[in-house]
Amino acid sequence: MKIIMVCKECTKPADVDKEKSNENWTVYKNTCSKCGGSIIPKVE
Repeated sequence: MKIIMVCKECTKPADVDKEKSNENWTVYKNTCSKCGGSIIPKVE
C-alpha cells in the first residue's frame, strides 16, 4: 500500500515544500499550485 498526497480538485500530485522538508521528513504544501485546491492523502 502506498500513500501519496494529491489535490482534491484536479488530482495533481502535491508539491514538496523545500524549506520545511529535510532528509528525515517530506513536507507538502497545503494548496495546489495549479488550481488552488486543498491537498489530501490518497491510497494506491
